[in-house]
Amino acid sequence: MELEEIERKLKAPFRPEELEYRITAKTKDETKGLVAAYIQNRAVQNRLDEVVGFNNWKNEFLTVGDNSKICGISLRINGEWITKYDGAQDTNIESVKGGLSNSMKRAAVQWGIGRYLYDLPPQWVKIVHKGGKQFEISERPKLPNWALPEQLQHKQTGFDDKSVEEEKLPKAVEDCISAFKKFNITKSELETYLCLEADTFTDKDIETLRNIYFQLLKGKKKKEDFFMLPEKPKRGQQTLKLEQNLSGGKNG
Repeated sequence: MELEEIERKLKAPFRPEELEYRITAKTKDETKGLVAAYIQNRAVQNRLDEVVGFNNWKNEFLTVGDNSKICGISLRINGEWITKYDGAQDTNIESVKGGLSNSMKRAAVQWGIGRYLYDLPPQWVKIVHKGGKQFEISERPKLPNWALPEQLQHKQTGFDDKSVEEEKLPKAVEDCISAFKKFNITKSELETYLCLEADTFTDKDIETLRNIYFQLLKGKKKKEDFFMLPEKPKRGQQTLKLEQNLSGGKNG
């Protein structure tokens, strides 16, 4: 198999049912949550088996300090073993197993497996309270077409980021979205702020956004005062920290 073909297959999107989601933020009434997608370690193993074969990949783990793991995933390509590393700290639940699993998933991202998940647009979905501090999603997020396997693209009836942008919205909503472009604020950011999709904005929602617009226009507030989305994980940062610990000090 050519190198380009291996890369394409490793980076290919997973089927929707292979994805899991964690809730990263909740609305005040705790009825909606902002979710982030991730894959289970078994999905990584299956992808490696499918693309290069079970006998052409292997992994190894290093322990750093008291509660951190580094994983190296090696692929045999054209007869040569190539290894990429990443790491993670042990988790609060099943700490050692969690550290091993998370470090392997991070190492898989170094090979491109699941890397596209970092680029998924933020979505608010319905959540339900399961007792204590436990919540779970009650509806699966809709995926844009580019985040689906080729055989599923252009066949879904749900979310497609291109088609949504082209949908005809009420004029008041379109005018509102267009006005906020002046401040480099996107439709997605407006939807995230209101926890609503644009085609469901009410007159009251438009009035709320209009007030924000004029505060920005007058310089009384900044974009960050309203539209601070949760930060994406800074890939490589954890790895650098672990590598520094492994080497016994700071680099450079």
